[in-house]
Amino acid sequence: MTANVPERLEWSGKNGAEERFFCMTAEPGASFEEELQSLMARYRHLGGGEEDEFLLRFHVSDPVRQLAPLRRMIGERNSYVSIVGQPPANGARVALEAWHIGGMLGKRRRAEPGGTVVEALRAHYRLFLAGKREFSAPDSCGQMREEFRWLDRIAALQGEPCRI
Repeated sequence: MTANVPERLEWSGKNGAEERFFCMTAEPGASFEEELQSLMARYRHLGGGEEDEFLLRFHVSDPVRQLAPLRRMIGERNSYVSIVGQPPANGARVALEAWHIGGMLGKRRRAEPGGTVVEALRAHYRLFLAGKREFSAPDSCGQMREEFRWLDRIAALQGEPCRI
């Protein structure tokens, strides 16, 4: 890596919560598949990919062409996985953010009509991430409205009011 920045940060709360955050960029110069394979190997070497993985967010240079190989390489996960069409600044084709939550009492990932919900259960709270996959609106404003309506419905299904 060219920057001297830690790729893994950890912190512990007073109530016993432990979290790890990974922020990693591939070394540029290889094919997308080679960069991703190397990046995921570093992630596993630093302790990523365990049962406490909650979120994976990939930043890629060409999401349309890179989606299929990305899905093949990371496999089916019980985590929330998102893909952002925003290439890393160092010229690589892929970067990764990952969030791990220790001490979960349980975690589940489920498909909802039009999207995905991942829920982490802790002793005193629930944390869930939700994202819509399909949009009918042709513009970003309409898609954002659809997303908020969908999230409002998902939050209501959780028994929690949506406060936006």
